[in-house]
Amino acid sequence: MSNKPSIEQYLISTCLFIIDEFNQQFKDLSREELMKVANNEFNETDLSFRVGFPFKNMAYFENKEKRGNLPKTDIYIKDKDFKIEIKFLRNYYAKNKKTNSNSTPWKQIKGDFDWLVDDIKAGKKHKSAFIIGWFNYFDYFSQIVQLGTGSGSIPNYDQRKVDYFPFLRTNGPKAKDLEIAYDVSHTIRDSLTPDIKGHQLHCMLIGSEEDKFNMALYW
Repeated sequence: MSNKPSIEQYLISTCLFIIDEFNQQFKDLSREELMKVANNEFNETDLSFRVGFPFKNMAYFENKEKRGNLPKTDIYIKDKDFKIEIKFLRNYYAKNKKTNSNSTPWKQIKGDFDWLVDDIKAGKKHKSAFIIGWFNYFDYFSQIVQLGTGSGSIPNYDQRKVDYFPFLRTNGPKAKDLEIAYDVSHTIRDSLTPDIKGHQLHCMLIGSEEDKFNMALYW
């Protein structure tokens, strides 16, 4: 690693500022009101803009269609060769159903993990990062991302999925038994995923239980 600031050094402070912004903006909202904000007033593009904003005009956004020599990624900082993928997690009621809720499909988030691992294998450690963000209104983490072994209403958790989230604590066999271990927030953790041995993902949970918004940074 060179002596130049790495991608995680830039992004840790950025994430902290984003959380501070939301704490101020939504300080008087209840959990139910915060859920409405997450589902109706905020999306992944909003989060991408906030992450890229400190880089000013160095940032290229939503470059999914390759332009010239620019890579396909949510945010690209050309001057530093930084690539950032963003995922916004939420829980929302399915259309025409009042009791069943949906969460972010595992396939979507696994694709971003695979992208980051491939970049690390290609020598981009400390140059590429994946950021996950969510509003803090749910009862348990699997309400905003699918971590179960099946499609039932109360599935067991899938350990292969949970291994990507070193800040989760298990209190039973069910996906709903997974909870965020805030005692490890703001510390560097290694994911336990065995399929990327030798190219370990580093992870940091950013935020506290009292914060309106939490983030997880991977690099």
